[in-house]
Amino acid sequence: HIIDDISDAISLVRGKSDVWVYSRDLIIAAGHSAGGHIALMYGFTRGSGTFLRGVVSFCGVTDLTDFELQEMLRRMRINEAKSGGGAHDLIEFITGGSREMQERYSPVYVTADVPVLLFSGKMETIIPWMQSVKLHEKMTGRGFDSTLYIYPDMGHDLSIHYTEIMSITEKWIRDRLANIK
Repeated sequence: HIIDDISDAISLVRGKSDVWVYSRDLIIAAGHSAGGHIALMYGFTRGSGTFLRGVVSFCGVTDLTDFELQEMLRRMRINEAKSGGGAHDLIEFITGGSREMQERYSPVYVTADVPVLLFSGKMETIIPWMQSVKLHEKMTGRGFDSTLYIYPDMGHDLSIHYTEIMSITEKWIRDRLANIK
């Protein structure tokens, strides 16, 4: 199970805190695309009330039940097959295709009180940008800490706004860690 693998990796890193210079109790999970999905899932299923101080998701998947996401991924599979690539259904692979499992592995259905920073772009062709909006609305509706940035001229590639995004991310992390003793 990938969330168990993440737990094992974090345990290893936390165990090295006396060798590597950092605080084992000030961890932020972050990822892009599928990595954003995994970071969110870890944060929401294992991170609330622990050493995890937040999650940053760059163009991450938040809802595997989303028809628009499924259509985007279907078109991607068709294009991969045309170019000789190995086309496979990512959602089917993750969930076995059942609606119940799609919800179980969708951050928007398993939110928790973990601070979240979300980035997406309106020119996105892989992960619908509205997924970030929906997660943000659900988080803020529950009174949870969520910050959202949507760029009108950005797709799945962050490079057009990379410097700004990293600056925002650094400030957001520093703000979340500032009051922790």
